[in-house]
Amino acid sequence: MNKIRENPSAYKGVQPALKVRQLVEPEVRPQQKRIAKNARPNAKIANYLRVYKADPYTLVKWVKLGVEASTIRELADSMGMPKDKLYITLGLPRASVQRKASQDKRLSPDASSRVLGMKRLIGQVQSIVEESGNLKGFDAAAWVATWLDQEAEVLGGQKPSKFMDTPEGQLLVSQLIARTQSGAYS
Repeated sequence: MNKIRENPSAYKGVQPALKVRQLVEPEVRPQQKRIAKNARPNAKIANYLRVYKADPYTLVKWVKLGVEASTIRELADSMGMPKDKLYITLGLPRASVQRKASQDKRLSPDASSRVLGMKRLIGQVQSIVEESGNLKGFDAAAWVATWLDQEAEVLGGQKPSKFMDTPEGQLLVSQLIARTQSGAYS
């Protein structure tokens, strides 16, 4: 992270959405700020970091068990994103998720994997920013929501959100975030 901050020329020709500087100084929409203030930030951050840092065995157990369907609402709220938009981003059937949420049921392993993938991405961003040492006023969930909607040259001009509905796409987006941290954009 420090290498990039010390070498701003590394940003030359890179779309502004990919600048690591934005990890520390995100542009967050007013709706995201309002919703994020209502959330319990420390508990949410700890949850995202826990998912991000979980070993593969634990992740598989969580996927097979299934996450609670109500997690979608909590995730959307913490990201400052409408639930319907999150359903689309993760490729989840709205009616099925809402039905399961109303019955206090868990999501299928496939849906759980996608939800955990989003949580991992938020935890990854939070971890990067914590490593930089500049956490003041940073909201990883809101930043991810904003960043996912910005076109990225390295994705052929597509938005990272278009890749979040498959495990492979989530891996691609996670690798993009990691390359952003290291300064390698191609």
